[in-house]
Amino acid sequence: KKTIKVLLGFFSINAILLALAEIHARKNIFDFLITDNQTFNGVLLYIGSALTFLIPLYFFAIRGRKVKPSDFGLKSITFMQAVKTILTGYGLLLLLTLILAAVTYYIGDIPGIGTQKSILPVFGEGRTALITAGVIAVAIAPVVEEIFFRGFLLNSLMSKFSFLTSSIITSAIFALVQFQFESILGIFILSLIINYLYKINGNSTSATIIFHMVNNAVAMII
Repeated sequence: KKTIKVLLGFFSINAILLALAEIHARKNIFDFLITDNQTFNGVLLYIGSALTFLIPLYFFAIRGRKVKPSDFGLKSITFMQAVKTILTGYGLLLLLTLILAAVTYYIGDIPGIGTQKSILPVFGEGRTALITAGVIAVAIAPVVEEIFFRGFLLNSLMSKFSFLTSSIITSAIFALVQFQFESILGIFILSLIINYLYKINGNSTSATIIFHMVNNAVAMII
């Protein structure tokens, strides 16, 4: 029930924000929140996005409970475990990329396998914008997303369903909320891999955070 409440809260907040964005596009009612500093605007946009995860999680799953980091899979891992997680993740990514490339070669383009949009333009141009985007994409976003999607959502679903069913549901929601529909299938597959890394590391969100950080860093460098 808590999981359903959190998801309903998350989607409700996003629905409200989308409605407000549509109103703003027509009447510019939020101009007072927009500054001439695009980097600052980008930070505000990310904070708003993160709160759509964290507010429902706090009110429906955390508030009133004695919660420990381990409840969300945050536990120490060894250096070699981290390295193994990264290598396993990228091995699976490479394998699935080759399979998709072969399928594409024979049947043509597959919807949802496009390139993900870069977040850099959101923060503007210049060194400050690049550093800010890097800190958010590499150091902050993976922590927020992994705690929500693996530490809470996947872990909660696994208490009622099989790992496969839980993984598919989690990945579908993860891909949907990225709002990048031209690459939604690729994001879905990436989430399935991260779910697998979570499982083989003893339900460790720490391991998936490390892989997520490295993957985002590689994407930014490319």
